[in-house]
Amino acid sequence: MHINDRPSLDLVYIRNRLGLGKIYPISIKSILPEKDKLTSVWEVYYFDDVLKIINSFDMYNSIRNTTKQLDYLAGRKAYFLYADYKKGILDSNIQDQILSLKNSMNKKRNNFIQSTL
Repeated sequence: MHINDRPSLDLVYIRNRLGLGKIYPISIKSILPEKDKLTSVWEVYYFDDVLKIINSFDMYNSIRNTTKQLDYLAGRKAYFLYADYKKGILDSNIQDQILSLKNSMNKKRNNFIQSTL
């Protein structure tokens, strides 16, 4: 296997520790046409498996006060909003709430203050 085809060792470690999902290489070109590199994707198939990942990150997460932490917290909140919706707890504006969270992540982030989510 070519070095560029090998998955990130961090992803392999996490996947092996949690025993969830599959890792495979993907061309960044499919996402960003101006780039011609490979990266690794970790795909998790079951909704309940995402909760296992969240619980693990909550327990061991050492990233604090960074944009990655803020993005994680927004994604975490989106997961629980959707989980409540599936249980019939929330109303139909769930899609707008989750879309708002998605649009506040990564390069679209303009609020860098950590709040309690």
